[in-house]
Amino acid sequence: MSDSKPLYERLTRPRFGLNGTGSLWLGKDHLLLVNNTFAVERYRRWYFSDLQAIVMRRTSMRLIWNLILSALALMLIAGAGGCLYGSTTSTVSDDVTVLVVMAAFFGLLGFGFAAAAMVNTAMGPSCALYIQTPHGLDRLTTPIRVEAVEKLTARFQPPILAAQTPGGNQGGTLREIATALDQPLQ
Repeated sequence: MSDSKPLYERLTRPRFGLNGTGSLWLGKDHLLLVNNTFAVERYRRWYFSDLQAIVMRRTSMRLIWNLILSALALMLIAGAGGCLYGSTTSTVSDDVTVLVVMAAFFGLLGFGFAAAAMVNTAMGPSCALYIQTPHGLDRLTTPIRVEAVEKLTARFQPPILAAQTPGGNQGGTLREIATALDQPLQ
């Protein structure tokens, strides 16, 4: 068995979307995005020396999903309330049983959608992540939450700094180095 270090380190777990799955990997001198759609696997590689910027932009996807989930929850809970009201005014016992079962089903489903909206809110703001290179701006399909992006950039910041600073000096954060580069030389 070999004691050698693996060539790649997984930075993000696979994220499922409408266009398949995607995951981000860290190589010795580059980032690798792997997208899978059915039987097709696509690779996109960015060398650290070519990276000009990493851009995070907040999106409204959390709000959109919360509106959809909340609307579904409200409709289902209102339907459950209507079924309960119908069961109290019905005189046929079979109707009462069916209406109570429907109310329980709609109520549980409605509270499930409400819980999903709460979990979506607790996960934090959504965002899009882009990488700027001399060839253009590329969007990463993963991750989509601000907190995950901050952890991810903290993870691959040291290798980028080592590849882009003279002599591999890593004395500071990306923000500190960018500020120092904007200062006039003395």
